[in-house]
Amino acid sequence: MKKIVLLSVLFGLITNSAFATYYRTTTSNCGDAAMMAKLNRATADHRAVITEVTCDYTVPQVTHVITPAPVVVKKPIIHHYVVKPRPVIVEYVPITVVSVSNTESCDCFDCGC
Repeated sequence: MKKIVLLSVLFGLITNSAFATYYRTTTSNCGDAAMMAKLNRATADHRAVITEVTCDYTVPQVTHVITPAPVVVKKPIIHHYVVKPRPVIVEYVPITVVSVSNTESCDCFDCGC
């Protein structure tokens, strides 16, 4: 009985490896976790003995030329100082008129002017 069981197990292993399948797939996400998840899904879905996942990500080509923005030159700021003369302030002193009354009536020769 042992020989029959051993022979059937051996026959099963030989026939399974003879009918083994190969599955190849590509992905555009080249991260380690994403490629491992793709490998696990492909192995589970297709039950292939050999499953290969390759990365086919290509760098996108630039189709247009990027032109720099135009440079705007600002006009220099010029300060104009306007100097106005200060007004002249004149202070008027009030004039007092004093009238002198001369009580003497004499000539210069008599009084001694």
